[in-house]
Amino acid sequence: MTKMSNSDFHRMSTLLEASLTGHLTKSERQEFEKALGESEELRLAYLQAMNLHLDLDRLSRSDEDLLVARANGVAHAGSVSRLVKKWSAPLLLSTLAVCLMIATFCFSLFVAMPEQPAGPVAVAPEVPAEDTSPVIVEVANAAIFGEGRTPEQGQRLILGRRYILTEGYLAIRFHSGARAVVQAPGVFSAVGAERFLVRSGKCSVYAPPGAEGFELLSPSAEIVDLGTRFVVDVAETGETQLSVIEGEATMAALGDAATMPLIHLFDGDMAQVDPGLPPRRVQASPSQLTYMERLPDRVISYEATMVDSLAEELLSVTVQRDGVTRTFEREDMVRGRVGEFTGQAGAATFCTRMDDDLPEGAARLDLLHGDFSLVTGIINPSASDSQEVCMSIEFEEPIVNSPGPDIIVFDLQLLVYAPKGDKLTLRSGDDRASRPELVVEQFDIQLNSPYALDLLPHKTYRSLERTTSVDDLIQKQFMHGRQVNVDARALAVGIDLSDLGYQNGESLKILDFLPATEGVDPVLIIGLRPAERPTP
Repeated sequence: MTKMSNSDFHRMSTLLEASLTGHLTKSERQEFEKALGESEELRLAYLQAMNLHLDLDRLSRSDEDLLVARANGVAHAGSVSRLVKKWSAPLLLSTLAVCLMIATFCFSLFVAMPEQPAGPVAVAPEVPAEDTSPVIVEVANAAIFGEGRTPEQGQRLILGRRYILTEGYLAIRFHSGARAVVQAPGVFSAVGAERFLVRSGKCSVYAPPGAEGFELLSPSAEIVDLGTRFVVDVAETGETQLSVIEGEATMAALGDAATMPLIHLFDGDMAQVDPGLPPRRVQASPSQLTYMERLPDRVISYEATMVDSLAEELLSVTVQRDGVTRTFEREDMVRGRVGEFTGQAGAATFCTRMDDDLPEGAARLDLLHGDFSLVTGIINPSASDSQEVCMSIEFEEPIVNSPGPDIIVFDLQLLVYAPKGDKLTLRSGDDRASRPELVVEQFDIQLNSPYALDLLPHKTYRSLERTTSVDDLIQKQFMHGRQVNVDARALAVGIDLSDLGYQNGESLKILDFLPATEGVDPVLIIGLRPAERPTP
């Protein structure tokens, strides 16, 4: 785009005004961004108009928005606060209207400027500005209200946007290297490259050397990290508790910078700010806030062979064990074979690829054990209350208890079913009398996870009679396979043998699925060998 025509000018004026007031539609935003990319004069006009708009917009902010103003300078925030109290609401609205008129007028001046005479002009190459917005670096079972997908590793936070974390954990890294771990339920916003607003919930912060000065804000407090680890708990009503694990931090109540009291905290110190009151030290107790150095150990992702963008066989799985990310290849995996099985009459029992028939005899058991397929399996174990076990898995070799996940269950889940995965109730099959049960309420990789792969089409086989043993799986007649017309993904969950009562170094040979297990479709169950290789 060179010099704008009158029609272009009027169109861009309308889009500029809508942009400043936040009313651009998706198509209008795309049109405006395209025009900005093509016209240097439009970019200059937009920047000057935006600056004018933001300068006057600061005068109309509410007390809550002053949290963001503090991110631009404590003294400035205090002076703006005093100025806002003197202005009436109608006058502020009028001022903003004038601001918008001035911004649009400036835009018209820029786009109406005559072109410069043609001639050789030295133009410096454009260097894209570095994106300093905070980035999500780890995700564990996280769900954000109002977003249709699970947040992803590498996703940048939009400055000023309010995020409501309803489930799980997020680790966020800031430009300086500061790191914040947010625990659900929580509400937070990134209000600057090095400023984080926690409206409610728990947040653990680490500021390494070079990240001193990182600020955490709440509705009642301002905390400045001077090189430390600390944890903050913000109540829904604004009360803010701070516990310093190591290092030093300052805590102050939000208010006028000239009169705001400030306290310094060091290793083991705790303090609290109530809305409208100065900070006060509190006595540490056994219920002292728990600092989260890292997200829980879990299955992070997996890779599989792909056919037309659909997953078929597992190639590798990446897990976090004792805080360290490790990738396991097939040679590091121990497969599990079904040892006991019961199922309901009429329920789908076998799952095969769409183009495959159900094998005969003992070969049917290979649908779970004989390959690394994420599509084939022996599914829907179910038992009455009088039965102790509905399915048991015998591993090819003992699984040694190490930190983090030792066994991984892959489940075929239709997209219409529970996003978190099916409930599992597990127990050791080696020592059933003395080991505790483990209830798994949700999978590590769930339906909405970006790491849950779409699977090849499949079909199921069922029997009209109840299946009560492995011999039934081998010998009974099962109805011809029925095509499943709903897409499916492979979910995954890691089982730590410590949760089944095993000490570090102890080993398990048999894993039981108990009757409280609900509708699980296991397509692959593997153990992880102790030999581990860190991810490059």
